[in-house]
Amino acid sequence: MSTIAARPRALAIRWNVAWVAAAAIAALVGFEVWAALTGYSLRVIGDLPTSVALVRTMGLHPLQAQHPFFSGQVGVSYHSTPYLQVLALIWHAIAAHPSGFDAIGIGRFLGFVAIPCSLFTLWAVWLYASLLAGRRAATIAVPVLLVVFGPPLVIWTGDLTFNGFLYTGAYPVTFATGLALITLVVVTRRHSLLASVATCPLAALALLDDQFIGLMMVGILTLQACHAATRDRREALRIPLIVTGAFGLALLWPDFSIMTIFRLQGAPVPVVIVGAYLAPWAWLAIMRLRAAALAQRALDRILLAASKPGIETRLAVGGAVVAFALALWQLILIPLYPTGALLYNNHPALYWSSQSGQWRWLLMFATGTVGLIGLARLYREHQPHPLAWFALVYGIGLLGIGGYYAVHLGVPLWYRFLYTGQIPLAVGVGYYLSRPGQPVAQGVTLGLLLFVAAYKIVTLTDLSPTLRFFNTPLQPAWGLSKVLPPGSNGLVASDPSTSYFIPAATDRKVLTVTTGHVDTQQQVNLASAHYLLVHRLYSDSGPEISATVREMWNLGVRYFVLDKYTTLRPPTMQAFRNLQIAVVRPGEVATMQRMTYRLGQMGHLIHNGYEFAVYALSRNAVQHALTSTTTIAPSGAGTIGDLLHVLSAGSDAAAAQAERALWTLGVRVLSIDRWYIAPLSGITAYSGNITSTQSETLNWLYPNCDGSCQTLQTRLGAVSARIYDDSHFIEYRLKPSLVG
Repeated sequence: MSTIAARPRALAIRWNVAWVAAAAIAALVGFEVWAALTGYSLRVIGDLPTSVALVRTMGLHPLQAQHPFFSGQVGVSYHSTPYLQVLALIWHAIAAHPSGFDAIGIGRFLGFVAIPCSLFTLWAVWLYASLLAGRRAATIAVPVLLVVFGPPLVIWTGDLTFNGFLYTGAYPVTFATGLALITLVVVTRRHSLLASVATCPLAALALLDDQFIGLMMVGILTLQACHAATRDRREALRIPLIVTGAFGLALLWPDFSIMTIFRLQGAPVPVVIVGAYLAPWAWLAIMRLRAAALAQRALDRILLAASKPGIETRLAVGGAVVAFALALWQLILIPLYPTGALLYNNHPALYWSSQSGQWRWLLMFATGTVGLIGLARLYREHQPHPLAWFALVYGIGLLGIGGYYAVHLGVPLWYRFLYTGQIPLAVGVGYYLSRPGQPVAQGVTLGLLLFVAAYKIVTLTDLSPTLRFFNTPLQPAWGLSKVLPPGSNGLVASDPSTSYFIPAATDRKVLTVTTGHVDTQQQVNLASAHYLLVHRLYSDSGPEISATVREMWNLGVRYFVLDKYTTLRPPTMQAFRNLQIAVVRPGEVATMQRMTYRLGQMGHLIHNGYEFAVYALSRNAVQHALTSTTTIAPSGAGTIGDLLHVLSAGSDAAAAQAERALWTLGVRVLSIDRWYIAPLSGITAYSGNITSTQSETLNWLYPNCDGSCQTLQTRLGAVSARIYDDSHFIEYRLKPSLVG
C-alpha cells in the first residue's frame, strides 16, 4: 500500500519539474520575440554586424570566399560558415529587395532565427544531460542553464544564460554548441559502423560553424575515448576515426580552409588528429602504473567526502552568499560608475564584460556551487567526463586570470573555455536536485536559482535606459545607410569602432576596423597599418599630410565618416583598443577643428548629424588639396575659432567685427549642436548649402557651452535667419544686409 501511495507523489514531482522547464522555455521564447521586435541584438552589437554583412553577401555570392570588411586579396572570413550560408539563402528568398540590402531587417530576421536555434541547443543540452544523469536531471538542467552563471549580466559570445540567448541565439557558436553536444551523445550511445559514419557530418558542421567549439568537441571526444577504452579497446580507434572523418569532410567547405584556421589558432589539424589517436593508448598505459591507482583512490576519497550531507548545506549557503554579494556589489557600482562629460551611459556597471573585471566571472559560477556535488556523484557512477570538462575549463580560467594579472600574459581564449563550463555545471545541479538530498541545501539552491532569474529579468528590462540595452534606441551608426548610398565604388574611412558598423549598415567595405573582429594576422596588420593613415590625417601637420591624403585616395577611400566624439589620437591600433572610452578631450578642440577642415577640403559634406559628419571625397578636391599646403593645414582655421569665441563672449562692438570677419572668410551658415555632452558642444561653420558640392567646411568645437552659447544664439538671431531648429541643432543663415 505504501508503494502504491508513493507513486502518485513521484509522478507529481516529475510533472512539476516538466512544468517548470516548460515555463522557463516559454519565458525565454517570449523574451526572444520581444528582443527580436526591438532589435536587442542590434543594440548589444557583439558579432552581429559581421553576421549581418555576411548574410547579405553570402546570399548574393553563395559558396565563395569573401570578407565582410575588406576588399581585395586579404584572405577570407572564418565567420562565413555553412550555418550562415543557409540563413543567407533563406533571407534572400524572403527579402523585399532583390539585393537583400536591409541591415535592420537582417538584424531582426536573425533575432527571430534565435528562437529555433536556442530551442535546438537546449534540446541538445537535454539529450546530453539525459545520457549522463537521466531524464529528470536533464529536465532540471535546462532551466538551470539559463541562470547558472550570474547574477550580473554579461555580453560575450558563448554565454548560454537567459540573456545570452537573447542576443547570441542566432550566432553560429550557439548552433555549433548544439551540434557538438548531439555529436557527443551519438558517439557515446551508438557504436555501430552506420552510426559512426553518420556522426562525421555532424562533427564536421560543428568544426566549420565555430572552430573553437569544434576544438572543444574534439577534446571531449578524446576524453570519452580514454574513458571508453578502459572497457573496450575498440573505442580507442573508433572515436579517433570519427574525428578524422569530420576533419576530412570539413576540408570540402569552399569558403575557407579548416587546415589554415586551426594552424593559425595554434592547433594544427595533423597534431589534433594524432593526439586523438595517441591519447587513449597513453591513458591506458598510465592507468597501469601504481601511482595512477594511488591517485585514483585519493580522488575517490575526496569526492566521497564532498558528497557528505554537511558539505551540501555549506556549499549551497556559501554559493548563495557569494551570489548575493555579487548582486549587492553591482547595485553599489551602478550609481558610482562615472557618468556625464561625454560618458552619457554606464552600461559597464550592468554588463560585467570589461577586460579589467573579467576575474569576476570566476565568482559568477557560485549560483551552481552544489553542481559540484552532482558532478562528483556522476564521477562515482562512472560518468567522469562532465567533472573533467568543468575542472579543465575552470582551471584554464584560473590560469588565464592569474597569468594576466601576475605577468600580463594570460592563456589565449581562456574566457571561451570558461563559458563552456556552464553546461557541465548545469548538468551537475540538475543531477543533484533530481536525487534525495538535504532539505536545507536543496531549498537554498532552489531559492537562489529563483532569485537569480528574477534579478536577471529586472536588471535586463526595468532599469534606466542609460544602464540597459534592452528595448532602447539603436545606435546612430545603424542609420548611416540613409546617408551613404550602397555600392562597391570606394572604401569608407572612419575610426575603427564606427567602421565595424559600416559594412553591415551601408554595404560598403572599410579602410580599417577593430582588430578584434578580423581573423588572420594579415588582416590584423592591414587594419593596423590603415588605422595609422587615419591617425596621421587627424594628428599630423605640415607637408607630410599630403602623402597621407594621396595614399588614402590611392587605396580607394571615397568617403569619410567622422564621429565627432571619438578621438583618433592613439598612435596605434592597439593603443586605440586599450582606451576604455575613446572620447575627444577638451584639449583636442583645435585638432578636431583641423581634421574637419581638412576633410572639407578633400571633398564635400553630405551629412552633418549630432554624432556623425559624412564627407564624400572627390578627385578634383583631393588634387587641389595636394597642390596647396594651406588648404590641407590652414593657418586660418584657428581664426574661425577665435571669431566664434569673440561672437559668444566678447563685447557688442567686438562681436559686430567678428560677424563681418566671418562673412569675409566665406561663412554663410552656423550650426549649433545643443545635445548636451559636457564639457563639449559642437558649433559648425560652413559656407553655402551642406548638400552643395561646392561647399567648404570649417568645424569648431566650442568648450563649456552654457551662458556663452545663449549669448551666441542671441547675437546670431540679430544678423541671420533661423533655418532649422530641433532638439539637437539650431542652424542660422547669415544675411549680408544684417551683417553690415
